[in-house]
Parts: sequence; structure tokens; C-alpha cells
Amino acid sequence: MNSYPELLSFTIPTYNRSDFLEECLDAHIPVARKYNLEFIVLDNASTDDTPIIVQKKQAEYPHIRYYRNETTIDPDSNFKKALELSTTKYTWLLGDSYRLPDAGIEFLLPLLSSEEKKFDAIVFNLISSRRNKSQIYTDANLMFKDLGAIMTSISSLIFSKKLIQNADFERYKDTNFLQTGIIFDYIAKHPFRIKWIQEYSVESLNYQKKKKIAWSNQPVVFEIACKRWQNFIFSLPDVYSEESKLKVIRDFGALSGIFSFRNLLNLRKKKILTYDIYLKYQPYFQRATTFPESIVKIIAFLPIPVILVIRFLAKVYAKSGQFEKYWKRFKNRFS
Repeated sequence: MNSYPELLSFTIPTYNRSDFLEECLDAHIPVARKYNLEFIVLDNASTDDTPIIVQKKQAEYPHIRYYRNETTIDPDSNFKKALELSTTKYTWLLGDSYRLPDAGIEFLLPLLSSEEKKFDAIVFNLISSRRNKSQIYTDANLMFKDLGAIMTSISSLIFSKKLIQNADFERYKDTNFLQTGIIFDYIAKHPFRIKWIQEYSVESLNYQKKKKIAWSNQPVVFEIACKRWQNFIFSLPDVYSEESKLKVIRDFGALSGIFSFRNLLNLRKKKILTYDIYLKYQPYFQRATTFPESIVKIIAFLPIPVILVIRFLAKVYAKSGQFEKYWKRFKNRFS
């Protein structure tokens, strides 16, 4: 069995999610043990039992390094620190609620160890969401257009030491998309080779004990998914065309599901989407959705009892297979 301790490590930024972290380590330790791979856990000053969980896992698998911030810092700064803690040739930035494909890791290691095939980064598929054929990208705008949205997922990204050492972290701090920005900034300025792997997908952990709390279902959702996301995209270098930028903005909305009809109904039910919020982010909605922005306006305006009825009917029609037909009619009416 080959050993790759200096080739690849997994760095896991985490905050107050010891149960997810434990499940994540349990899922990945077996394949890491086969190849002598290291984990780096960066604890963003958690107040739960994260240190205890890590100590327990270190007793099972010694190749786990643990670091703890003195105070909680913003996510972008935490990602930066997590990447800079790594000393291996490649670093897989792993979210604590995701599972990497064992077969994908086994496929990747010989690829990375080849002296003839050096890559600046590697991108894995996310929940089989992209069908683009596996390939090596050397054209920045083409890669951005094809994969820009999926590359917001930290667990899909593997960084070379060279890219980390030359990354412009400060430029993308406070964007919520630093992990994406440093790659597209780097390849806009340097010749590069990035491998896209379509056949193997990163998946969410099948964790039954606790529901993941994500920003996409919190009051900050439109601040991040509309304003910060679009400002981030338009801040990228001019090598990326306006057409590509607009496409990636829409792709992110479709990939995340944030602007789906059902999710907008859910956000309205939670009173996260209100008419005031609609007015605040109206220009961003126009670019983010694949359907007329007036539909967002209608949903934001409707009373909660009406939303509940629509959600119930949507579920009924979905079960009967009629939902897509009526949804298309609804969109066309307001086109």
C-alpha cells in the first residue's frame, strides 16, 4: 500500500458542530489510514465539546493536528488560516458536514503524485450536479463559465501549495467566497492547469441526529446570496467576460436552490423574505433568478396563510407529477 503523508492533507474549519465533526472524521479516517494522510482541524473558538471530540479521535488516529482560535473570527479569515496551516503539496478544504468519495480519493492520489502532471488545483463534482466531461482546464474564462458556481463549495476544492502561497487572500476577505475568489484571481494572472473530476462527487453527510443550520435558511441569506455574491462576481478580474459573470450568478442560484419556487415560499413562511427585503434586493433578484423577478415580488407580498396554502398545493401537485406543468404556466404568465 502506497503512503502519501507529504502529498495531501484534509483541513477542516469548524465551529460549534462537534457532532458533525465527529461524523466527518469517522467517515474519512478509514481511507486516510490506508494512505497515511493527515487531518488539520481548525476550531474557530467553539463553545461546545469540539476539543474533547478531537482528542478522542486523535487517540484512534494519530495523524490529526488540532488548532484553536483564541476568539471567533469571520469565515473567510478562518478558511485562509486553515489553508495556511497545511504543509503538504495539496490541501483539500473539507467542510465538516460533507463526505468525500473514497474511490475519488484513491483515484486522486496517483494523479497528484505524478511528476509529469502537476496541477494548480483540482475540482470535484458536488452531489453529481455537473455533467461537464472531466478535463484539464487551461482557459480561465471557460473554466469560470463552466464551473464558477460549483466552486463556491469548499469541499469540492483541492489547492496546491503554490496557489496557496500566491493567493491574494486580502482581496477576497469579507466576501463569503474567499475560497472561490483566490482560485479565479490566481488563474487570471498565471498560466495554470486545473483538473475537473466529474465522475466522483462530494456528498452531504447522512447525519440523522442533527439538522445542518446553514446561512441559506437564515436572515442573512439575501445579503450573501444576492448582494455579496454578485458584488464578488463583478469584482473578479476583467479576463472573465460579462456574459460569463451573469451566467455564473444565475448558475449559483440554480445550484444552491435558494431561488427555487419552493425555497422562496419557505423563506416567506419564515418571514425571511418580506416585501421590504424584496425592495432592498430587487436589482439583485433580477440577475439571480431564472424566472421573472416579478414572481419574487408576488411571493414577498402574499400573506403567510396564503403561502401555507400554496406550499400545501405545491406538495400535492409534486406528488402527482403536475407541479412542473403548473409552475411553467405560472412563470410564463409573468414573463
